[in-house]
Parts: sequence; C-alpha cells; structure tokens
Amino acid sequence: MFTIYQKRVGNRTHDTYFRYREAAREQLKRDLQARLAKGWTCVGKTDTINQNKGLSEYAYDLITPYGENATLALLDGYFEDETIKAIRL
Repeated sequence: MFTIYQKRVGNRTHDTYFRYREAAREQLKRDLQARLAKGWTCVGKTDTINQNKGLSEYAYDLITPYGENATLALLDGYFEDETIKAIRL
C-alpha cells in the first residue's frame, strides 16, 4: 500500500505518491498552512475510517480567494498487476 496526496482546485487535479502515510500527511499540513496564509478558507475536514470500504478518509475542503472549491486529500493506493488478477480467478 502507498498513499496518494491529491490536490484538487476546481476541475484540476494533481497527485503525488508517498511510500509513508505520515510523510504525505506532513506535506498536506504544510500545504494547508501555506494556503490558509494566502487567504484560502477551510470549510470542512474529514478524518475517519470508512468501515464499508476499509479505507481511511483524510481531507480538507477549501475555498480559494477566487471562489473555487478545492480539496487536499490523502487516498489509499495499491498496485495491481493484471497477471496477479488472472491468477486469483
């Protein structure tokens, strides 16, 4: 497993991949503080475990100074190989 740090502003998305979740969380916190200092507004935070999916959900919902919706989120990621998929069938 690895962690995807996803930044979304409007319909633009940028993903960065981290081996360690704590490193991704620290980067997100630094980015969040920088954006808040530039006038962005935090309108929501999610920090839970989705029991149905077995995945953690960690995200901040923001509004830019220009009124665009934005999200900084940590997503669980997995590598999947087509040959391994075929073996499981």
